[in-house]
Amino acid sequence: MNSDFENKQNKFLSIGYFILSFPNKIKYNILNIKKYFKIKKNTELYKKYIKEHKNNILKAFDEMKNNHIIFQIGGEDLLNKLHNRVLCHDASKYSIEEFEPYRKNFFPISQQEKEENKNAFEKAWQHHWQVNSHHWQHRQNKKTFNKNDDEQVLDVLENVLDWLAMGYKFNDRPYQYYENNKNHIILNEDERKFLEYVIYEGIDADHLATSKNYVTKDILNNKRRIRLWKKKNK
Repeated sequence: MNSDFENKQNKFLSIGYFILSFPNKIKYNILNIKKYFKIKKNTELYKKYIKEHKNNILKAFDEMKNNHIIFQIGGEDLLNKLHNRVLCHDASKYSIEEFEPYRKNFFPISQQEKEENKNAFEKAWQHHWQVNSHHWQHRQNKKTFNKNDDEQVLDVLENVLDWLAMGYKFNDRPYQYYENNKNHIILNEDERKFLEYVIYEGIDADHLATSKNYVTKDILNNKRRIRLWKKKNK
């Protein structure tokens, strides 16, 4: 008898618990559904952001291939190698190590998600520059630079392309980005000189010749540009 009573009692308690908890379960499921669609939306926004950057890299390549500096450095063969790099640019952003931490940092569904993702993003960013040699961080510990080594030259050219592509979005040029950040960029002296040559004598030569912004005597390292600088800043 006691056993039957206990079974009935437990059954009523279970029904009561289900009735009482049902609204919370509905609320929980609704919140999960909303979260799912937020994540889905922001994931698509992040994919769109990556695609935009890839398109800007192609645009930057078109600008660079029409610049005389490429042919002075390595000619058509180097240009073809650079194009192959452009097609694979930032492929690691789709990797397991990077995709979600990057999405949560740049397109979080909440400030809490972004805060909780800080350590994961730092690891993802470290992974990114470790596997992508166009980032100067990848090359910061190299003691030498050989401008006759195509791979080393391509690292620098893709580096400048990356800054050029970002500039299309944020409305600046590679020389402006470099001027603002050069004190934090760690490169050996020969590579730094080559990077500056590609920027100041190549991709941004025309912009430097016609703009007052960010132009200093240290940058204008030939007589023609020094004359232009003096004329523009009288």
